[in-house]
Parts: sequence; C-alpha cells; structure tokens
Amino acid sequence: MFRGRFECGGLLAPYLYFAALSKIYAEAPDLVLAERLLRRSATLDPSAFFVYIELGDLCLKRGSREDTLHAYEAALQNAGADLSFKPLIEEQIRRVSSEPLDQVPELRNPFLE
Repeated sequence: MFRGRFECGGLLAPYLYFAALSKIYAEAPDLVLAERLLRRSATLDPSAFFVYIELGDLCLKRGSREDTLHAYEAALQNAGADLSFKPLIEEQIRRVSSEPLDQVPELRNPFLE
C-alpha cells in the first residue's frame, strides 16, 4: 500500500482546460466558472501557454486590462521554443497596453484551429 503524497496536477490540468473550453463555447456560456478552471489549469501546468491565451481572452472580454496583460505575459513567458507565436503574443500585449479594450480582438488560440 502506498502511503504518502502523489502529485498529479499535470494530469488534471488538461482536463480543467477542456472543461473550461466547454464552458466558454457552450450555448449558455459560464465565463466565471471557465475563468476559475483556466486559472487552476495554469497553476497546475504553467508551461501550457495556450491556457494563458484563453485566460487572457476571457479577461479581455470582461474588460480587465491588468488581468489580461498578466495572462498574455504569462503566455509569452511560457511559449518556450515556439517562436511562431511569440510575435503574435507580443503584439497583443502592445495593443492591450495602449488601445481601448473594446477595440482589441481576442488572440487566436493556435490549439483551437
């Protein structure tokens, strides 16, 4: 019998991410729950930069510049070796920093296409 602690956050993170997507793109979206699920997923697996993109898009929808910037900056930091997305994230950060939020489109999530 195993006695002790077993960390399984990395296994739970994708489940939370997909559960959040189902809340975002549902017929009757639950953006509050989706944001909570995305935040938990990002905590469990910070290397999944696409989770931060979705979180940034949600924060953009609710009009929180600070939360949006924080999420997109985390996406940029965790994009790692995927250089194709870094310029897109950097441009989004620039726009969110300087433009009215209602004029900034959501950042395209590469894993949803």
